[in-house]
Amino acid sequence: MASRLIPAGSETLDVGIVPVSLTLPPGVEYAIISIEEAPVRWSISGMPTSTRGIHQGAGEYLEWLVKETEPAVQSSTFRGLGNRRILENIRFVRAAAATQDARLYIEYFL
Repeated sequence: MASRLIPAGSETLDVGIVPVSLTLPPGVEYAIISIEEAPVRWSISGMPTSTRGIHQGAGEYLEWLVKETEPAVQSSTFRGLGNRRILENIRFVRAAAATQDARLYIEYFL
């Protein structure tokens, strides 16, 4: 898969108590989202809160593929499959247990 990926940009987001979304470059097919500093909660079907949404710990990462090209990755990660609307709709918020804001490092690929 790595030989066909074309970098499409990157983004860094600070995640606090107000939900944040991604700013997607045109044509993105793949994104890697690294969660740093503190845990987050996320949702694609509504606004997450500090206690509601899927919990993702600091030091973990998410992979989102618009097109399925490889088998699932290791269990400490989450692989999201589907269309671009999933990436457009995802929202992140700092988890309740966090004492500081989280930081997301995102790499996008075509």
